[in-house]
Amino acid sequence: MKANETRRAFTLIELLVVVAIIAVLVAILLPALQSARESAKTTICMTNIRSQAQGVMTYETDWGIYPPVYWGIPGMSSDWTVWTQFIGKYVGGGEVLTMQPGSWQGILQTARMRVFCCPSTEEPGAAIGAAAGEGIHYAYADLLRHMIPSDGQEYRTDIWLRSSRFSRPSEIRMLCDAFGYATHYCPICAAFGWTASSWDMPAFGRHGAGGLNVGFWDGHVRFLTDSEVAENAEMHGHFGL
Repeated sequence: MKANETRRAFTLIELLVVVAIIAVLVAILLPALQSARESAKTTICMTNIRSQAQGVMTYETDWGIYPPVYWGIPGMSSDWTVWTQFIGKYVGGGEVLTMQPGSWQGILQTARMRVFCCPSTEEPGAAIGAAAGEGIHYAYADLLRHMIPSDGQEYRTDIWLRSSRFSRPSEIRMLCDAFGYATHYCPICAAFGWTASSWDMPAFGRHGAGGLNVGFWDGHVRFLTDSEVAENAEMHGHFGL
């Protein structure tokens, strides 16, 4: 290199142009990355619901009935067992519970299983003592509100839900993103005086695209818009199963 040659440096204007280009690229790519991340979470959530639905159907194969929403003694909420505990074995958890009341606190064991936790929310789900990101973030359809009385009628056949009760299993909601562990959500019942609490509501818009995941009684799962869920009363079993 000759002694009188000098190394050319970037000018301030050139640096500002480069920074501006980088900023534009980030502005373009960041939403796409966020969308891809949320899409991945939605897919994980759908897989969770599909696993739960398979667990519910396998339970019926083994026991002849679908697991109840909850099982316990009326007026004694501390002695309830919920559906996640019944299917725990079938979705990678511990020993399945059969027809015995358990401890309400026992829900926390299944609430810490990833299959019951939605990655799209950091809110604690249904379960006493659940931390952020833990808890049951999916609701089982409370079609019959079947809590079983402890008065010697545990084996009444008219209160149990079986696949033979369904004529449209691919159209009736079994599971969905939600805030409570069960829901008897009724989009048309307000006219009859029914008021929905936050516990009964599906988690509308949880996945950032104005919709939620819904599992059906034939085992398939779909992403539906908020309006598709809110306006379809037949999906929630209000005109028969």
